[in-house]
Amino acid sequence: MLGDTAVAVHPDDERYRALVGKHVLLPLRNRVIPIVADAAVEREFGTGAVKVTPAHDATDYDIGVRHGLAMPSVIGLDAKMTAEAGEAYQGLDRDEARKRVVADLQAQNFLVATESHHHSVAACSRCGTVIEPLLSLQWFVKMESLAKPGLEALRDGRLRFVPERHGRTYAQWLENIRDWNISRQVWWGHRLPVWYTPDGEIVVAESEDEAKRSAREQYGSDALTRDEDTLDTWFSSGLWPFSILGWPKETKELAAWYPTQVLITAQEIIFLWVARMVMLGMHFVDGERPPFKDVLITPLVFDQQGRKMSKSLGNSIDPLDLIEKYGADATRLGIIRQMHLESQELRFSESRCEESRNFNNKIWNAARYVLSLPDLADLVRGAVVLPQTAELTLADRWILARLRETVETATRAYESYEFSTAADRLWKFLWNEYCDWYLEATKQPSPSRAAVLTTVLDVALRLLHPIEPFITEEIWQMLPQRGHADGQSIARASWPRAEELPGDGEAAARFDQLMEAIVALRRLRADAGIPARDVPQASIAHSELDAQERALVERLARVSLVAPPPAGTPGALTERLAELEVALLVGKDGAAREIERLRTEERRLIAEVERLEKKLANASFALKAPPDIVQKEREKLAGYAEELQRTRQRLTELKASS
Repeated sequence: MLGDTAVAVHPDDERYRALVGKHVLLPLRNRVIPIVADAAVEREFGTGAVKVTPAHDATDYDIGVRHGLAMPSVIGLDAKMTAEAGEAYQGLDRDEARKRVVADLQAQNFLVATESHHHSVAACSRCGTVIEPLLSLQWFVKMESLAKPGLEALRDGRLRFVPERHGRTYAQWLENIRDWNISRQVWWGHRLPVWYTPDGEIVVAESEDEAKRSAREQYGSDALTRDEDTLDTWFSSGLWPFSILGWPKETKELAAWYPTQVLITAQEIIFLWVARMVMLGMHFVDGERPPFKDVLITPLVFDQQGRKMSKSLGNSIDPLDLIEKYGADATRLGIIRQMHLESQELRFSESRCEESRNFNNKIWNAARYVLSLPDLADLVRGAVVLPQTAELTLADRWILARLRETVETATRAYESYEFSTAADRLWKFLWNEYCDWYLEATKQPSPSRAAVLTTVLDVALRLLHPIEPFITEEIWQMLPQRGHADGQSIARASWPRAEELPGDGEAAARFDQLMEAIVALRRLRADAGIPARDVPQASIAHSELDAQERALVERLARVSLVAPPPAGTPGALTERLAELEVALLVGKDGAAREIERLRTEERRLIAEVERLEKKLANASFALKAPPDIVQKEREKLAGYAEELQRTRQRLTELKASS
């Protein structure tokens, strides 16, 4: 209050419009201060008239600048009142002065009432001491001319943010740029290159010797005292892309590595760090090129309860603990599979790391199988080539077509920083297509299997290497592929190209069709409760199978294929697919057992559906239960209803054929 130099009201406030331009007396100080109109005032807050203390409040300072107000500092660096506060208060501690001001207002009949208010008070994050805003001598960088090139780089595509929406945050900050206070009153950091003469004249120079030389020339003396302030840490950090490369000298490192390609960082420091690196880099080094082309913003990490991971909450996870438990590769893959770029929220689940460890075990076992094949010895290390198309089996052509598609998908995903997409595609390829299907298909020997197995594994490992560097290097070194003979690391191997691989769409579609039939036959076996050791008769209608295809289906489905039975044949469990119809011949006794099992299953499913329908119809549950729990129950109900429908359909079919 002792430092007030105006009273401000909103320019559109009808209550005070006639008072704007008039003056009032400041109590206790008997100082005449003006009434000013300023849009920063909130009309609805309090009386709508606020006192303005420019030297001790940031908003009041802006009002003071706009209206040319005096800015007396009434609190000093020692937190005691200064002479500007008046003789009655000078030297008092700020807390003591507050009490004295209230008492004096009351004694002079200026005080109408006292009330308690909750309001925001700045405090030191370490010791909790209340911080008083003060006017002080600080150094600033003019930012408008620096911001313009940085904005233009974003707008014309020389600088790109991923995801793109973060570019709008960057642009918004630069469009509303203010001069940057770069001086800090802390002991650690780059010291300001500023010196003062005994008369208070300022000398700025790159070194102390240069400062003394300049002082002698300008002021006739080199007696100087250096400013004790240090540079804002973000100013120092903003120089990082080029300062580490020998700048300002034209070093070979600077020529080779500046500008770089990608900066990976977090969204909360887009302005603090990213924008400043761009502005300083374009100003000092290269006016046309930013210090990096792409800025990849990583997602925020949350726990399973949706809380941001932080030290204060105690819900953060030490990656070293995960590495100890699951391995470095599995930890990397587990995290990356959860990093969906557009959502920018990673709700971390440790189970993904466990799944990734199982995935790595799958790859390792697949590699052991491949390397144990006797026909691998026929391959010449460093010169493995794929056989001609005519020599490839249907399974060979299918896996190579899938590999070609995987190369295209994963490469495109990597290039667009969609790492979770790349990881998911490679997961599906290696686990489901390569291990679950192709490896099983190759257990029937063929002249081509060794070359195809190792070629596919070689390419897949190169695709996976950026995510899982350790297991891929270890297995890749064991493979007899071209480029391994000289001990080259997988990290130096060429990136796979889709055009190097055959893409037989017709063969891929045919193998997919046979896979669908095999899955259906396996499902019918499970439904009928047929033991794994038994080999029942089965048939595939509406498609002619050659000997190779027939052998594949019989071995992977564990059936003996016969001619399709006539419609209505007793004991035939059938399933219609998109283009085929498969049948499992279980006989009358088998059909009767299956009907009884399905009836039992039908009763169980009816009970589950009725239970969930009743639960969800309960208004109390729907209103009080957490939304995610309600949604899970709805999903359960939908699953049971769908399963019930399938069970009833199977019952109808079996009864018709019995």
